[in-house]
Amino acid sequence: MVVILWIICWIVLVLGAFATFDRLLDVEYTSYRRNWEKDGKPHGFFWSPAEIRRLGFWDLTKSSTAHMRLRFDWLFVTPGWVRDNSEARFWLYAWRSLFLSAQAIICVPVLIDIVRSH
Repeated sequence: MVVILWIICWIVLVLGAFATFDRLLDVEYTSYRRNWEKDGKPHGFFWSPAEIRRLGFWDLTKSSTAHMRLRFDWLFVTPGWVRDNSEARFWLYAWRSLFLSAQAIICVPVLIDIVRSH
């Protein structure tokens, strides 16, 4: 039962992180289009503007690469456009909190096992 609750918590955190990252990309796309284009026109986990859905294979690959790069970069670097927008700051901090919490919750069973074995 505990394992099932742990898995459900992890899934909720991951889906929340995905949704907040998508919302942050949507803010960048709608309010800071030049930054979005400069960032490589990334799509989200679930969100994708129409112009990305119409791309060919190589352009879609570039968008996916930009998505993966920003997913990591935004954990540690706050873009200038985010500093000027309170909504974007909220979504960035929510992304960081949820993503890092989802990663941390994976470590819990390992830590419990280590403590029990000593």
